[in-house]
Amino acid sequence: PRAPATFGDPNGPCFSLSPTPLPPYVRCSPQIPTVPQALPRALINIRTAVQTVLAGTTVELECLGLGEPRPHVTWSKVGGRIRPGVLIRAGTLTMEQVERADAGQYRCTATNAVGTVQSHVILHVQGEQGDTEVGTHSVSLQVGDTSVCPQPLLKLPGSQR
Repeated sequence: PRAPATFGDPNGPCFSLSPTPLPPYVRCSPQIPTVPQALPRALINIRTAVQTVLAGTTVELECLGLGEPRPHVTWSKVGGRIRPGVLIRAGTLTMEQVERADAGQYRCTATNAVGTVQSHVILHVQGEQGDTEVGTHSVSLQVGDTSVCPQPLLKLPGSQR
């Protein structure tokens, strides 16, 4: 042929780049489909990167895995193990009846053919309502100064507030 044409061969369709004077008289190059690929990303909402929950409640740690091909998302606990019964589905780790032992740093890992990336969530677990644990923190103030408590306060037994 004098013009490029599409032919089939054992490796799939090909197209002619130019006529040649020698057999097979056509130079053929395979058409290789390209698939866009991108390194995965493990996205943690900045508002939930550090979570503080009460013991006995349910917490969800969310991680969105992005990339091409779509990454597989897994969760692990840094320096420990995720306890049995914790549900992990579609990038979300759900823990019911959170215990103080569940506190720590959790790692979200997103993996695809291009690579692996990680992100982290820190989980703080406070005692159940009614616990009497009280921390101290000293602040020097003068008349007219204001201060913000560094940690949420727990309700003490028998208190009205």
